Amino acid sequence: MRDDRTAMVLSIAAAVLLALNLTIVWPFTQPANATQDWTVQPDNGQALRT
Repeated sequence: MRDDRTAMVLSIAAAVLLALNLTIVWPFTQPANATQDWTVQPDNGQALRT
């Protein structure tokens, strides 16, 4: 892959975008999942939707 510049650039871009996706999604998903792995609805479940 080091010889193919296009493949290298696309691989690096994919890795960066995956990391960016996790960085954006994680702060919103983890606080909502504070209740026993999605098995119990939290008291403020409707507030989390907004």
